[in-house]
Amino acid sequence: MLVLIWTNQAKSHPLSTRVEIVQNMTAFCGVICTKCPVYTATQQDDDKKREEVARMWSSSEEQINPEDIICYGCFGGKKLYKFCATCEVRICGSTKKVKTCAHCGEYPCEILNEHWKKEDVIGMKRVGRKWGSNAKANLEEIRRNIQNAAS
Repeated sequence: MLVLIWTNQAKSHPLSTRVEIVQNMTAFCGVICTKCPVYTATQQDDDKKREEVARMWSSSEEQINPEDIICYGCFGGKKLYKFCATCEVRICGSTKKVKTCAHCGEYPCEILNEHWKKEDVIGMKRVGRKWGSNAKANLEEIRRNIQNAAS
């Protein structure tokens, strides 16, 4: 899937438009946004998919409505899904202006380790691993690539 994202992080386009082309947009925490059903439902503006995700993600503890299913990803510069909007990892990564947590000199930090623990306990078990795509493993691979490129 090829996704166009309007962002201030993108390089200047010859027509003075800032655009970033992303194939597998990875969030600060390692989740692949472009595989997340909230992100894809938003990008496709698909109300049926929003309804399906709301049903799938709702639980006895938390009711999620189709109108809650909207997210442009951590780097989209627009609305985020409610969990992502308050995510300490995203806030930290944004503040430090790193591409992902794997790019941070403090990797892995306590904020990220706590996030992974919560991810294992709540969201990913209910939602399923397929979209979360092993966030920790994704960051570990990115980190190895960074270290290999530096050596």
